[in-house]
Amino acid sequence: MRNIFLPRAALLLGVLLFAGCGGRGEIRPEGDTATAKSALSSALDAWKAGETPNDLQSRSPVVWMGDEDWKAGRGLAAYEIDGEPELNGSHWRVYAKLTVSQDGKTSPPERVCYAVTLGDAVSIIRSDFLH
Repeated sequence: MRNIFLPRAALLLGVLLFAGCGGRGEIRPEGDTATAKSALSSALDAWKAGETPNDLQSRSPVVWMGDEDWKAGRGLAAYEIDGEPELNGSHWRVYAKLTVSQDGKTSPPERVCYAVTLGDAVSIIRSDFLH
């Protein structure tokens, strides 16, 4: 009786080796630090001007924004980009200090983090867990 496991094991080993030899190197996000900062600033300017996150979807490129304060209807009284964007896998990590308002009261400035992905569409997701 032939050993049927040996050819299958060799085939599986070959597939695994081939899959690991793509030579892809480092994963880098599209764009640069200036573009990442500009994308976030543009979205925060829209929030500060009273627009909604859905308003950003009519832009070119389309901007998808996820921020729970904005989604909850809180206003943005002020913001400041805090430092230079950092590489974080396939996106940029961009920090900002936000002063949020609700019912006529403003909160103290809070440092938050956004994951900014650039490309044919822009994705900006508040990601405070990346702090």
